[in-house]
Amino acid sequence: MLKYFKNQRGFSLLEVILSIATVSILSIFILRMFMVSSTANLKAKNMDIASNYATSFIEEFKAFKSVDDFFQNMVFEGSQISLGESEFIVIDNDYAFSGIKIDQYIRIYTFFNEKWNIREIKDVESDPLSPKEEDIKFAMLLKVSPDEDSESLPSGSLYKIEVSIYDVSYDEDKKELAGYSSLKYFPSR
Repeated sequence: MLKYFKNQRGFSLLEVILSIATVSILSIFILRMFMVSSTANLKAKNMDIASNYATSFIEEFKAFKSVDDFFQNMVFEGSQISLGESEFIVIDNDYAFSGIKIDQYIRIYTFFNEKWNIREIKDVESDPLSPKEEDIKFAMLLKVSPDEDSESLPSGSLYKIEVSIYDVSYDEDKKELAGYSSLKYFPSR
């Protein structure tokens, strides 16, 4: 029996070092794949949430009986609003939406943090897609405009709503995560 063990050879130090190096190199590639997949999952999650917000706003817009009702109930304090080409203003508790006449269009930006909670902004941004506040990660542009065919409709107005949600956390490119548009007819009261 002792003779059997004398003929057995173990691994040399070189073989052990080479096997550890091989396993280490392979584990680096595997860890890299995990990091890439978690980043892709986060991007997919944000696109899904953005798509849900955008379709939700479109559907809620369709449910209201007038443009005034929509603005009274769906525009959040701390958002920025612009009527046509005019300057943006920040919406506060005193802002009244009743009786707004939409000749050109209305643009409303609402901002979200990383966890998709609505963020109130303090100052008007000259470029809403480049907010100065650090914790703003997403911006939703809500644009409401009268449709070209609206004049031909009897006693009412046809409005087009466009909802786009952007990832504004990058300095250079503002990536659109979701974008939808729809039409809604509001009869005259």
